[in-house]
Amino acid sequence: MELFLIKSFKHLSLYEKEWSTILAANQNSNPFLEFHFIYNWWRYFSDDKKIEIYSVRENQKVIAFFPFIVSKKNNVKIVQTLAIQSCPYTDFVVKKRDLDRVLMFVMDGIILDKQQAVFLINSLSYDNHTHLKLRNYMNARSYKGIEKKNNPVEILHAITPMMEVKLRALSDLQEEVVTFEQLQSLLEGNMDKFNHSSNDRLDFMKKFEGDRPHVSAKVIHLNNELIAFSYGFQWMDKYMEYGNGKLKDLFYAERLLDEATPVNAPATVSILFSTKNVRGKLGLILEKRHIAKYERKQLNPTKKKAFKKKHSILIAELNDIHIKAPNCNFKSISNTEIWSGNRQRFLLNYLRGFEGYHSGNPQNTFWINSTSLYIDELNHKEKLSEGTLFIEGWESEELEKILCFTQTNYRVRNILVRVNKDNKNQIKKLMLFGFQIRDKFLIPS
Repeated sequence: MELFLIKSFKHLSLYEKEWSTILAANQNSNPFLEFHFIYNWWRYFSDDKKIEIYSVRENQKVIAFFPFIVSKKNNVKIVQTLAIQSCPYTDFVVKKRDLDRVLMFVMDGIILDKQQAVFLINSLSYDNHTHLKLRNYMNARSYKGIEKKNNPVEILHAITPMMEVKLRALSDLQEEVVTFEQLQSLLEGNMDKFNHSSNDRLDFMKKFEGDRPHVSAKVIHLNNELIAFSYGFQWMDKYMEYGNGKLKDLFYAERLLDEATPVNAPATVSILFSTKNVRGKLGLILEKRHIAKYERKQLNPTKKKAFKKKHSILIAELNDIHIKAPNCNFKSISNTEIWSGNRQRFLLNYLRGFEGYHSGNPQNTFWINSTSLYIDELNHKEKLSEGTLFIEGWESEELEKILCFTQTNYRVRNILVRVNKDNKNQIKKLMLFGFQIRDKFLIPS
């Protein structure tokens, strides 16, 4: 066997027939491994990424392709399977019957070439054939790795199942499969209203019009308004999403919703291993979310004091609830008021399970949650014990009437509210009713 390297899309174009023959033999059902997709993505959309495709020739015939993105972080080489944006649909292009022996040959060749590197191998499912063979290779070469099963990845719906249930209860929710041209027509002049994966992706998909795999799209309407869309490929009787978009004010802070975990969706698995002792650097390379926290710890005492004083959220708690007030009856906010009011805030609270009440003006709605406390600025969610309520927007109505309402309509022992540390008037008001400060939170600058 001979190992050679493909470093440009023009070079790759010479091997379209061999690539497609291998996928046909494997009965490939993944459109993101098809030659036209990889070739076009590399040609139009790879930006400045360094792509290397290690290929194998045997008896004058090319029998395998191993696509990687190679990068360098903190002087450590990172060799990662070719990931198309955030899509987890990656694998090696080699016949299943050849994978075991070819994998050993290719990985040994890459490691000999790179000397010292960290390998990050992603694929579509935990039981993927490639992963089984890769684990065998690591055992044979005595490489110790970290194998981690990530959160499931939703690929079939523009919105998640739990959100769909809540939105259907709110109003008329309709999902429809449309052509890519119809999707473009619906979005014309409206793209600014959506959080979407990338403008370039839509332009990129135009290059596949009239080609196989077929470009397809899904749209979701609520009250006849387009709220979400996805687009991808229809291939081998399957629809696989490549990009999506969601109405900004509807899906604001969607990531805060624990209920948004997809159901029965494929899982992405990463196998991580290094070829020499570079373990100590991995935390800094691959765990960037910890760096900001580390940097805040390094603040000198003066800066720490200013930081704490400026960026504080307080949680106040009331335990002894004996409040009487005249006219403490409030009406529940209606579905129509949720949809047409301060939609960004109202819908987020509705999706989180809050119950909204007001005395006649929907803009003065306060929200009660009997299961969880939320602090948006910190992406913080805290489960509440039985008999405890969290009230958001309590400033919009008279506090005395709200407290009377809660003790009359809920079985409640404790009430929690949030207040900013700098708002002395609100703190004083809470103290008059017997609230005590329970927790303090810092907002990262």
